[in-house]
Amino acid sequence: MPSYMVHLAIANEYLKKHKNEIKNKEEFIFANIAPDLAENKEKSHFYIKNTEYTDYERIIKDNKLDLKSDYGKGYFLHLLADETFYYYYFKKEYQKAINEESDLYCDWDAITKSVINDYKIKYIPDEIKEFASREEQDKKKYLDYKKIKRYIKQFNKFSLNDQINNISKNNKILVNNI
Repeated sequence: MPSYMVHLAIANEYLKKHKNEIKNKEEFIFANIAPDLAENKEKSHFYIKNTEYTDYERIIKDNKLDLKSDYGKGYFLHLLADETFYYYYFKKEYQKAINEESDLYCDWDAITKSVINDYKIKYIPDEIKEFASREEQDKKKYLDYKKIKRYIKQFNKFSLNDQINNISKNNKILVNNI
């Protein structure tokens, strides 16, 4: 999953690009971290049984989230960000970390301050403030910050309505090349 700060950057950029879509910005931003705050990630991420892929069709068809609410939109954006990050844009980096029996958490700590500054993140929910103050301990091992910035920019080209419509019709997420 992208770090909390990357999720906040994605939410902030979405708000800039889709200005009139979201009324309650803090609710939308909080919802962008909500799935990761839950103890049961399988449930909070609506995983297809025995996988780490989100069942978007089930969410849309069964109204598992109110996708018309700002909270539902933010939550859905988080799920899209997780899946596209690991299985489309950063698949090689993720696989390399797994092969080395490692993870990306040190890389997240190494870019936290840059993400906060570059994306002018002002609202950081209390539940994750401790992550915003983490100091860089190690250098990045897997992730290229320039690629992360391109990902954030490209990710938000599609509106949530476009994503929902495409998933409903084709059972696929819209993904751009970076």
